[in-house]
Amino acid sequence: MKQITLVFFFLTFISQAQKEDAKILQETVQKLNDLTTVEYKSIVDFYPSMKEGDGHYEATCYFDFTSDDQLVGAKYVAYADEWQHVYNGKSIFRIIEKDKRVIYENKPRLHHLGGSIYIGGSLLETKIMLPKILNDETIQRTPRKDTLIDQQAAYKFEFRLPNQYIAYFKLEPATIHKDYVCTYELFINKKTMLPVMVRTSNSEGNQVIVSRIEDIKFDTKQAEEIWTMDRLEGDYFMISEREFYGQQESTMRGWVNKTAPGFNLPNLEGSFTNLGLLEDKVILLEFWFRGCGPCMKAYPEIEKIRDTYADQGLGVYGIEFITPHKDKQKLKDYVEKYNMTIPTIYRGQGVAKTWGVVGAPTFFVLDSDKKIVYAKTGFRQEELISTIEAELNK
Repeated sequence: MKQITLVFFFLTFISQAQKEDAKILQETVQKLNDLTTVEYKSIVDFYPSMKEGDGHYEATCYFDFTSDDQLVGAKYVAYADEWQHVYNGKSIFRIIEKDKRVIYENKPRLHHLGGSIYIGGSLLETKIMLPKILNDETIQRTPRKDTLIDQQAAYKFEFRLPNQYIAYFKLEPATIHKDYVCTYELFINKKTMLPVMVRTSNSEGNQVIVSRIEDIKFDTKQAEEIWTMDRLEGDYFMISEREFYGQQESTMRGWVNKTAPGFNLPNLEGSFTNLGLLEDKVILLEFWFRGCGPCMKAYPEIEKIRDTYADQGLGVYGIEFITPHKDKQKLKDYVEKYNMTIPTIYRGQGVAKTWGVVGAPTFFVLDSDKKIVYAKTGFRQEELISTIEAELNK
């Protein structure tokens, strides 16, 4: 009887704790919904860094939740010394001071608004995403813990998102593999009941993103001129986002018929791969990185291309260009975990920069003279196969 009583007490205690957790989270949702305008310092850290020595970012963020915007319910500006990122409810534009350039989009969509690193983990994103997370029955929540953030008492909540991740204000399905899990940790200040830190990671172990909120100020205002591009005309070069990315595509096309820059990079077999010493009749290079969904989606097809044309002289090599050298073992574990059989070259950050690679997967096809005959970001299977076949048949 005593044992039954203890079990009942334990279950009652758990139930009560869950109710208290739910109450705290609902209060935070309400606090976020009650915000009008807010300004704070945003500090974002990537582990490992996205690029060598470049994983720490700081900016001031301002959100106006009184906006009648239909996309995210707010207009906002994020700015630092050399740039500004502004969404005025109708258009979005980025100001790059050092280049005196403005990149704008007059018909923005969610992926434009959520593309800034300062939006991830922001009060805006949390306001939109927390109710979705709480209403998704597939998401697991661990009991809250007490902790300190910047010497202030806070609650820590951890959510596990199986086969999902947060992107552009939505819960997106993960296509990397069936066991993928995103962990979302929310830290709530006990005094204000507002988020002060968000930490996201995934089961791949390839990246942790920590977004902190400091020096928060409520009911502040920005000068009206900050919301318009008119103040910049004459002093800045204006270019639409479509034109900007078109120029990047042009950069890729600019490599065609040029000799590929040489490289000599380490590979996971324990030696080095020197482009100049490769003797394949045709070479297919893929720039990729760990955890890249489009890369993993294309990978089986790339293996099929390799298997189909290897006997005819095609050599296929993957250049991983994000993982730092100190995380070589993590990269090796990743390759082994997914049975990736294409030779993996790593420490490709410098080569990616030289070759103008800004996204993944990016593909280059080289002929027998190491001349580039194809260069594009994104997997266009028919184009790629057609180019490879044409070169092999010469």
